[in-house]
Amino acid sequence: MKLAVVSVHYPYGRNETYLEHELAALAPIVGPVSVYPLCASGRNVRRVPAGVEVRSLSRGVRLYCGSIVFALRHAGRIRAILADLLRSHSPALTKLKNVGILARAIDLGRRLRADGVEHVHAYWLSTPATAAYVASRIANIPWSATAHRWDIYERNALDLKFADAAFIRTISQRGSRDLNRFRQAGAPIVCVPIGIPIPPSEARNFGPIEPLRLLCPAALVPIKGHATLLEALALCARKGLAVQCTIAGHGPERARLKRLARALGLADSVIFAGHVEQPALHAALERGAFHAVVLASHELPGGLMEGVPVALVEAMARAVPVIATTSGSVGELVDATTGLLAAPGNPAELAAAIADLQRDFARAKKRAARGFTRTLSSHDVHRQMKILARLLASPSTGVERTTA
Repeated sequence: MKLAVVSVHYPYGRNETYLEHELAALAPIVGPVSVYPLCASGRNVRRVPAGVEVRSLSRGVRLYCGSIVFALRHAGRIRAILADLLRSHSPALTKLKNVGILARAIDLGRRLRADGVEHVHAYWLSTPATAAYVASRIANIPWSATAHRWDIYERNALDLKFADAAFIRTISQRGSRDLNRFRQAGAPIVCVPIGIPIPPSEARNFGPIEPLRLLCPAALVPIKGHATLLEALALCARKGLAVQCTIAGHGPERARLKRLARALGLADSVIFAGHVEQPALHAALERGAFHAVVLASHELPGGLMEGVPVALVEAMARAVPVIATTSGSVGELVDATTGLLAAPGNPAELAAAIADLQRDFARAKKRAARGFTRTLSSHDVHRQMKILARLLASPSTGVERTTA
């Protein structure tokens, strides 16, 4: 099969790191994969796995001239696509987004047709899926999409996408349930959680638990709840608990959070490390540099919440204890047997979980061992991509449609 994947940025920028792992495992199964990023910008080009080729869409004058010429030559087809997008059951601003990427979607369709692509899969059910939908109609090939979090609740032309897609993959059971609420007849919904490479299980030497060393690997944006984490750390300090926390991530909240840390008296116990490359974080976890990974994510309006956070999956795959909030689909990965949970936006509960981990670290390591087993069974990238490959090859096969 000649497969095309539509991403937002990958391999440009720092996000969508999971794509590197999934494509590395998928390409040997399905054959060559071409990645078409809608936004090919940014200096940090990520490693592209063997068997994966990055293809650039046209830009500027060339993009619009090429798309206009194609639209004039195929006026009936493009007019029908545009009419469908404008009639779709989407909010007005979402329709504008779709019209705004129409030129790129036309360019994508032209390229897929010229390259002999047999299937196009979009990561994110928002505009990447819109681009795949348009391109599939131009190239006359099947398409599918992976839905993550907020893109489900944006309700971006779901009536068109359900009617036309081969299948829609979700990465969590909650995502499947919520997407089913918007469901139209047509495409099956299949839950295939994000896959990552699972390293061999081995005992970690974490060292003394005073101070307790925490890692929070999360972008500095409101949904990640860093302010709640800082308030919880301040509560721990008032109780005499020795805790050090490294925050690995970048984002617009950095200056505000640094001010809050100083105001809470945490300047010496909280390290803002900025962006840390994934291999360096993995190496630190594997040598026991941190006693636990902590996420304090919130749930915000518009479907802004966690899916199944890759940061937690990666920690649990290395038998590192985890502390998290019950935001979004976190509870599908972390429960009382595999980690510690607190309510979103509740510093007292989060502080109590941190104190519990320090008080009984032996028990925390037992939970971490069970967490490793869970990730091995539900997030091993080779297993997950075999499931996805079967769907890409034949969406109507007997693959379980609600869980995988």
